[in-house]
Amino acid sequence: MSIIFSALRKADLTADLSDGEIALLATLFELHSYTAGAFISRPVVSETDSLYLLLEGHLEITVQSIEGQLDIHLIKPGDLANIIAFVGGANHTSTQLCALESSRVMSLSRRCFEGLACTHPTLVYGVQRGIARYVHNVMRSMNFELNSLSHQVSGIASATFLEGSLA
Repeated sequence: MSIIFSALRKADLTADLSDGEIALLATLFELHSYTAGAFISRPVVSETDSLYLLLEGHLEITVQSIEGQLDIHLIKPGDLANIIAFVGGANHTSTQLCALESSRVMSLSRRCFEGLACTHPTLVYGVQRGIARYVHNVMRSMNFELNSLSHQVSGIASATFLEGSLA
């Protein structure tokens, strides 16, 4: 069994697919290895519409803004990256994807994936559902973290206010 097939079989991305559909999808993925500090994608340098699935290592997504570079998300094994560009979003983004350590990444070109739309529409639909579930889970997790942080800040502000009132 190939590394790609095995990884896809475990991934939430393909939860709705049969083994035959996963095997077909596996033929479209490419396996890449990156050393620490290597860029997988960068603005202007490497416009890509590929979807990435991290097998091993850790990746970091950063965005360049007027204020400077901002680290926005750490990717761990099993996570997806470059989702917006893959589903047809902004082609000219200011995000970059960098390996924080030696990493193995699978990539799926949007062009190759879209080629399945006419011949294997249920496979395409299943992967799209998997992407939607993944994004939903990321957003839910981020909202939980934001809510927790908000409560912490509110508690600190209340304690500071009470200390100032009592003094």
